[in-house]
Amino acid sequence: MSTYELLTLSITTLSAVFVGVSLIYLAKQINLVRSAHADNHEWNRRIETQHALDKVREINTDALNKKFGYVNRREPISLDDILTAFEEDHTLQLLLHKLLNFYEGISNGVFLGSYDEVTIKANRKSPMEIELIRFKHYIEYRRHQSNKSAWVAYERLINKWNDELIRGSDREKTGKI
Repeated sequence: MSTYELLTLSITTLSAVFVGVSLIYLAKQINLVRSAHADNHEWNRRIETQHALDKVREINTDALNKKFGYVNRREPISLDDILTAFEEDHTLQLLLHKLLNFYEGISNGVFLGSYDEVTIKANRKSPMEIELIRFKHYIEYRRHQSNKSAWVAYERLINKWNDELIRGSDREKTGKI
């Protein structure tokens, strides 16, 4: 083998090694950019979840509390009491629907992946559960009267959280092959 051929082969080998190292470096950079993008997306999702949760403070539930005294109430409010109150003051019904629709929107956002479930669960789990219990009879009434799917995502999310609580100590089965 001549010196020229040996030099050409060495340069070709070095070029191939350089291209190989460059491709590995490029793959790592692409992976890093993809990871940064996913992390940024998750951060933005959490921020938007927090902004959405802040809107619940705009719903003034004082009138509902005044009528039903539900701040310390943990049991369901009877349907007759609710319907009578709505006949006396129609704005109460609109206020309740606004609150339930807000929770329905938050719940749909969780199931669609728009909102971060952990953030919602940490901030609103207890109030959401209690509201569902308080107005359970009215929700069922509305489902039978007009819309079978009224506030189902809201109830589904609460049931999911309760199932997680019940199954929280379950472990994976052993012996998987």
